[in-house]
Amino acid sequence: MADQIITGLDLGSSTIRVAMISVSKHGQLEVLALENIPSKGIDSGNIVDFDVASTDIRDVLKRVEEKTQKRLKNIFVSVKGLGISGMQAKGMLALGKRPRLISASDIDKCVRIASMIRMPEEKQIIQKEIQSFYIDEGDKVVDPEGLYATKLGMELYVVIADIAKIKNLYKCVEHSGYILSGTVFAPIAITKALSSFGKNKDMTTAIVDIGSHLTGIAFFKGKTLFHIASVDLGSLDLANDGAIEMFMNSIKQEFENIHTDEVICTGGGALKEDLIEKMDTKLGISCKMGHASAEGCSIEVADTICHTGSLGVALYQAKKIKENIDSNWLSKAIKGLVNMMESYF
Repeated sequence: MADQIITGLDLGSSTIRVAMISVSKHGQLEVLALENIPSKGIDSGNIVDFDVASTDIRDVLKRVEEKTQKRLKNIFVSVKGLGISGMQAKGMLALGKRPRLISASDIDKCVRIASMIRMPEEKQIIQKEIQSFYIDEGDKVVDPEGLYATKLGMELYVVIADIAKIKNLYKCVEHSGYILSGTVFAPIAITKALSSFGKNKDMTTAIVDIGSHLTGIAFFKGKTLFHIASVDLGSLDLANDGAIEMFMNSIKQEFENIHTDEVICTGGGALKEDLIEKMDTKLGISCKMGHASAEGCSIEVADTICHTGSLGVALYQAKKIKENIDSNWLSKAIKGLVNMMESYF
């Protein structure tokens, strides 16, 4: 099996960033290229000048192709911006009158059931994050697959965006001469690039992604997303002390009813002088810079900060490929062991 190439695209208001990663047949990762270009047709995650945005996307992707001498494919883009919301959802799947083993397909069915929520016609679900499972009379379990039960339930957090927003992203990338394979909600992607993220399952972490004109906020319990918000201000809006104070007050307002143990700041805006220190003082919570990493890969320090979005999108998909490789290897190993046992006994 040839190496698989994954490309992550982060469309910012001031900069478009791209990360290209290869995944070997053994699941080893390699960062092939990181590239960026000024952005002129995008504002707060939305396409505002179709032709200009398409040209910028084409130019930055061509740069990556020239640098790596590889044709881009498997392109995924991070979704962020105004008009994105999240909500809790629940689903229950009846398995039968008598307990039976829960399969992976049962979990998939339960996710589909939980996703059947009422929403405006112009909206669609762009991300589904499982928060918890429970079986039978509400007994919580970490992983239900392989357990016996008569009922399977789950709590889900779904992220919702305007259909037009997503269609515009697809059309813009395709107009640039490439095919968009899918989207990832930006905060989820970013967490995949932070190596130390979510190791303490009882800790609440806020990812504050500071862009040029928009700041996205996402709260996680361990690695599980449970709330999102946004502030319609970014680093380029902070021209004076009054604007900075307004920004800090808006950020603090989103934290008021959520106990938070730590804040990780990402995005190009996080590099603005003293911004993280001021946020630390205002919130009274430990705030630190988020640095992207990919196992076994060397990345320059400046890129680890600015490319959390693009690297995160690529790593999100790369880790899915790795999981398939690992599961296929395990399946083959078990099958081989069974065959060996049968030949002896």
